[in-house]
Amino acid sequence: MERFAKALSPFTSAVAFVVAALLLLLPPVSYGIFAHLNLSARMEREIAIRGQVVNQAIQVAPQLWTFQEVRFKELLSPQPYQLESGLLTIFEAKGNIVASVGDAPAWPAIKRARPLYDAGTVVGRLELTDSVRGILVNAAWLFLLGAAFSAVAFLTLRVMPLRALRRVNAGLEERDVQLGFANSLLTNAMEGSPDGMLVVDKQGKIVTYNRRFIELWKIPPALVEARLDEPVLQTVTAQTTNPEEFLAQVRHLYEHPEETSRDRIELKDGRVFERNTRSLYDTARNHLGRIWFFRDMTEREALEEAVRKSELKFRNLVEATTDFIWEMDGDGRLVYASPAARGLLGYEPSEILGKTPFDFMPPAEAQRVGAEFAAIAAAKAPFRMLENVIRRKDGRDIVVETSGVPILDALAVSKFTWATKEWPVRA
Repeated sequence: MERFAKALSPFTSAVAFVVAALLLLLPPVSYGIFAHLNLSARMEREIAIRGQVVNQAIQVAPQLWTFQEVRFKELLSPQPYQLESGLLTIFEAKGNIVASVGDAPAWPAIKRARPLYDAGTVVGRLELTDSVRGILVNAAWLFLLGAAFSAVAFLTLRVMPLRALRRVNAGLEERDVQLGFANSLLTNAMEGSPDGMLVVDKQGKIVTYNRRFIELWKIPPALVEARLDEPVLQTVTAQTTNPEEFLAQVRHLYEHPEETSRDRIELKDGRVFERNTRSLYDTARNHLGRIWFFRDMTEREALEEAVRKSELKFRNLVEATTDFIWEMDGDGRLVYASPAARGLLGYEPSEILGKTPFDFMPPAEAQRVGAEFAAIAAAKAPFRMLENVIRRKDGRDIVVETSGVPILDALAVSKFTWATKEWPVRA
C-alpha cells in the first residue's frame, strides 16, 4: 500500500495542478471574453445608429457638413448607451476631426468605426472609443479570488487523498498484523493438533490441511498439494473396510451442509479412526465449505478393551469372594457394593448405594470410627484390619474387619475401595 501511495502521488499532483489551474484561469478568462464580446456588441449597435444620423445630416448639406461641428455635437449628445466612458468622433476624409462628444477613455481602450457616405462616396468616418479597464479590473479580482480557491483545491486534492491513503494503509497494516497473528495461531493450532484436519470449500477444492492428516491416511504430499478433494477422497476411501458406505456418507454430507457427523471408521490395516465434521459459515451465515477431523483411536480402543476385560475379571473375582467388597466416593457415599452384602449385612447391594458406612453403625460407634477414618483419609494411605461394629438389617450388631485402599485423583482422594469381613466378637 505504501508503494501504491508513492505511485499515486504524481497522479494526484497532476490532477490537483490541473484543477487548480482551471480555478485560477477559467473565471477571469471567461469573464474577460464574454465582457469584451458584450462591450463590442453594444458599441457596434451604437455606432450603427449614430452613423445613420450623421449620414442623414451630411446628405442635407454635403458641401458644408465639415463646418457643422455644433450641429453634430447636438446630434450626438446626450449619449443614449450606457458605457463607463466613451468618445464619439467624426473625421472627414483627410482625417481631420469635425466634431467629438464625450471624454477620452482610460487606457486600454477599443475602437469601432463606421464610414460616412455622400451619394455613395466615402467622405469620412464615425469612430467610437471606449475603455476596457473596468473589464480588466474585474478580471483581476476574479483572478485573485480564483488563486485562493485554486490554492485550497490544490492542497485538498494533493494532500487529502494521500493522507486518506496513509490512514487506510495504516489500518490495513494493522489488519495485516492481526490477520498474520490469526493465521499463525491457526497454523500452529492445526499442526499441533493430534487430529488430522482437512478443510474443503464448497467447490470441492482443498483450502488447508495439516501434516497429521497426511500421516494418518498415508497420502502422497503431491496429491494433497494439488488442492483437489476428489483424488484425495478416492485415496482415502480405498483404505477403508467399507468403501461404498464411507463414500456414500461423504457425498451425503457434502450435499447436506447443515448436517454434522461423528463416525467410527475401520481401516483395512486394522486401525480405527474417529471422524468428526461440520460445515463452515461466515458471519452472514453463507456456506463456505466443510472441515474434517480424523483421530486415530486404535490404541485408545485397545486400551479400553483391556480395561474392560480387566474390570470384568475384577468383578468376577469380587462377586466370587465371600468378603464384602465396596467402594466409597470422595463424599463418603457407597458407589459399589458386591453381592456379599446380602450375607454380611442382610441388604441387597442396591439398598445401600448412596449411603455412608456410618449409616450402618450404632451412633457411638459411628462417631469413633468417623474420627479414625478422618485420619486415614488425611494420610491418603492404605489401611488394614480396622475393627468396628456394624448393625445388620435385622438389627443384630456384628464385628467386622475392614481394609481399604485410597484411589487418588490429582493428589486428592476420589474413592476408597474397601474389603470387609465378619470377625468373631472377642470376649
